[in-house]
Amino acid sequence: MKVVVGVDAGGSKTLAVAANGGERVGQAERGPANATSLGVESAVATILDAVSEAARGCQVGAVCVGAAGASRRGVAYPIRQALVKAYPEAQVRIVDDAAIALRAAVPDGPGVVVVAGTGSIGYAEDAQGSVHRAGGLGWLIGDEGSGYAVGLATLREAAKTLDGRGEAHALLALVREHLPAKDREELLSSVYARSGAHLETARVAALAEGVLRLAGEGDRSAGGIVEHAALDLAALGVDAARAAGLAQDAPHVVLAGGLLCAKTPLAQLVQRRIESDIRGAAVARLEREPVEGALALARR
Repeated sequence: MKVVVGVDAGGSKTLAVAANGGERVGQAERGPANATSLGVESAVATILDAVSEAARGCQVGAVCVGAAGASRRGVAYPIRQALVKAYPEAQVRIVDDAAIALRAAVPDGPGVVVVAGTGSIGYAEDAQGSVHRAGGLGWLIGDEGSGYAVGLATLREAAKTLDGRGEAHALLALVREHLPAKDREELLSSVYARSGAHLETARVAALAEGVLRLAGEGDRSAGGIVEHAALDLAALGVDAARAAGLAQDAPHVVLAGGLLCAKTPLAQLVQRRIESDIRGAAVARLEREPVEGALALARR
């Protein structure tokens, strides 16, 4: 059986799906494959393993991988080369993970997507198919409004509270659900002693779900973090739309990623801000899996 394979390789998990026509015939889920935070070699190995499992027993005709950081040649090239070597008869395409999120919701034509998961990015394609990005610079110098950014802000508020400089007791309790943090010294050890140098980005981002819950319950400290994240995420979408020349064209704007797909205070704030900054924008949360966009691009 000949199949196409779509892959969503993100900061929290990797999902590969094999399809024949419109029917899914294989699927595999693996761990994160973010080359920026985990290294290219690890990302390539994870993606290859997922594709191999999803397409087991089938002939692969085409593969499209939506990978975090794939706008960089140093990320996209080794992924492509590894897949070409493994599947020499297949057409191989490597794109941004944001690109597959956009195409899962808007199959063709211009559009904008704001992705907020472990990382974040604003991404737009104009009427000519040219790509425009805002953000997406990784956990160290970018990823504004992302799960990592929200988690890091939470750790900072928890640390201030332990120091007696803050009153974010609910956030401190949340941190203690995830990490040893009975006092200042233990929190420092938890943050800096794991994985050799620092706490893994996915573990920091995992705090975001609890922060959104606390914000929804009215906690002021959590609410402040969420409002800041919303401003940052909306700005990414607006900046990408302006760069693509779409800000005056009532564009489709998709909200995607784990932080924005659900109906949360964060998603609602981002939507309202984008609608106020881009007149006529049609803002909607992504209701399909991003891997559907990878499958659509693999079929082209």
